[in-house]
Amino acid sequence: MRQLSPGYSVAIVGGSTQTLTKGTSTGLKPVRRWSGRDGQRERCACLAERLTPDVSPGFVLSAYNLEFAMGCLAAYLAGSLRPYRFWWLAPIGLALFLTCGLTERFLHPIFGRHHSILAYGVPSMLLVLGSVQWERRGVRTMPPYLLLLGDASYSIYLTHFALLDLCVRGSVAIGIVTWTGPWLVILISIATAFTIGVMIHLFIEKPLLAHLRKKSGGVDSANQQQPAPVELSPQ
Repeated sequence: MRQLSPGYSVAIVGGSTQTLTKGTSTGLKPVRRWSGRDGQRERCACLAERLTPDVSPGFVLSAYNLEFAMGCLAAYLAGSLRPYRFWWLAPIGLALFLTCGLTERFLHPIFGRHHSILAYGVPSMLLVLGSVQWERRGVRTMPPYLLLLGDASYSIYLTHFALLDLCVRGSVAIGIVTWTGPWLVILISIATAFTIGVMIHLFIEKPLLAHLRKKSGGVDSANQQQPAPVELSPQ
């Protein structure tokens, strides 16, 4: 018997007859049977259908893919627009995000999670795009701690879920949550995830990237001096 995909097998019967079965080895149910050479084309088509990965519209249009596409769109627009244009999208996006968050208890019973793209994805894209445009204006310098969090954002993203889960499970196992309450545990877990993510960026990610750039002969853009922005007065 030859296993093809989860739940499906091909049983060789007498060397000429093949049966596509579904289930375990003790309770196989025949799905389709072919015999001789006449069913070879149909057999190959059926097996190819079973082995083809699922690329249904539900997967392509999932929330994760749409949010990733909106991030790509924000990056494209930020590189195409002038630095002093559309900075006001940031407060609009922040206001929409907070409004949806405060009214989530009313939105979720009606829409479930189907509203997350419009309620949180679009405002987040506006917030990121407007913040980039505001930073590119060169009117003021961002605080160093915000720049550090921005540089460490990918390390925080990769480690935050495991760290949050570890902190919450540990606080429940030790019994801290019964002393302090859930909100303080949540705040401590978030602070721990941010702190460890930044440390991973400083002591692992940053040295590793610098070593790879040095080995490949590239230029470390993080340490390269950037020219000061120049404000152009309107004519």
